[in-house]
Amino acid sequence: MRNLTALLLFDCCRLSFVPPLGKLTALKELDLYHTAIKNVPEGMERLVNLKCLNMYSTGLRMIPDGTLNKLSLLQSLRIPKYVVVGIEELKVLKQLEEFQGGLENVGTLCHFFRHRQSHEGPIFYTIEVSPNLSLLWFLSPGPCQISTKKVTLSGIELGGNSVIVLPEDIQQLTIIKCHGLGTCLTTAFSLFNIQRRGLTDCVIDNCSEIECIIKMSSSDDQLVRERNFSPWAPLESLKRLSLLSLPKFVRFFDWKLEATPLPCSIFCHLKSITISSCHRMTTSFTPCLLQHLQNLELVEVMRCDQLEEIITDEGGKVDLNPSISDQHSRISFNFPRLKKLTLQHLPKLRSICEGNIICKSIEKIRIIGCQNLTRIPLFVSAINGLPNPLPAFRAIEILKEELQWWTLLEWEDPDLGNVIQPFVQFVAESSISYNQAQEQLLLGND
Repeated sequence: MRNLTALLLFDCCRLSFVPPLGKLTALKELDLYHTAIKNVPEGMERLVNLKCLNMYSTGLRMIPDGTLNKLSLLQSLRIPKYVVVGIEELKVLKQLEEFQGGLENVGTLCHFFRHRQSHEGPIFYTIEVSPNLSLLWFLSPGPCQISTKKVTLSGIELGGNSVIVLPEDIQQLTIIKCHGLGTCLTTAFSLFNIQRRGLTDCVIDNCSEIECIIKMSSSDDQLVRERNFSPWAPLESLKRLSLLSLPKFVRFFDWKLEATPLPCSIFCHLKSITISSCHRMTTSFTPCLLQHLQNLELVEVMRCDQLEEIITDEGGKVDLNPSISDQHSRISFNFPRLKKLTLQHLPKLRSICEGNIICKSIEKIRIIGCQNLTRIPLFVSAINGLPNPLPAFRAIEILKEELQWWTLLEWEDPDLGNVIQPFVQFVAESSISYNQAQEQLLLGND
């Protein structure tokens, strides 16, 4: 036993006690993930050769002072997010490459990353910052290696004159119930000093001030030119965006520079948009926005009580690019890569768009609780006068209780309804809620 190099007890969910480990001085990996231990095993501070320590998702409540700083060879450290660890102990771990845990305030977060950047690490991290870490709940990624660079800020007062230093290589940012962000997301990015084009995932949840993603007037434009920076730079690499429970959110862009178009690089890599419980929105997308969303694969719009239309033509005020053109006397909106469309619990939704949607890549459509919707504007080409079946289509999901509403829907081509009918699948409301929760928790995993 003295020569044991790995002790892997992960998923022993009833294990509440581990015998003293002080004699296992050759141990390099100790995995107690998803066990019921409440105390650090006796003698763990003597495991000076330990390189990987996983105590995440356990009943552990504290780590005695002076324990971690004796494990100077640690390369991977995962601890429960509600266990407070002193920043000085973390700074001793100069070989740390992976870290998962919680920090109580942004000052500690900034201190940690300033120190780690000087040592070129850690390489991967999942850090949750909140004054009430015990109230946070996230799906644990399991005993495998950390493969993300993620920071979650929850219940924090932001703003003021201080800049929050987030790591330069951050990939995933989640902001929950934070105040002081300002009215637009790009203001928040300036608070966080995010200028690099590496952010791929962003979740904004229950932030009461956010009204839009970008707000730009002539005075803002002048300030941008003087400071020589791009406030929307993070949007250029973003792949997934979730806007959840934002009571003041109205639109994506508040762009008042009539002579200057939106930069073409904005949202150019975006694959997924989820909008949920944004009750002031009356429309989701405009032709101006769609020009930047040609790589979208997933669109979810849910529980927006005032939403009336998914795509509005803005009264014809926007010059459309070649992908949005007039066909058969209607404007056509092209989603060349869209695979899944979810419209759910939108009681005032009357129209997806006044024109047609061209989407040969669509695989699944889910429409639940949208009983004021009367038309599905899918446009497909015809062969011998009949609609050409969608090549990738797999299912259209509805509630069985809404079958009558389904039979009364209008289609751009009446025959298309007959083509789609064999793909109808009935789903249960309970399974929908569960699946949504899982999808949101797993946001960022390809």
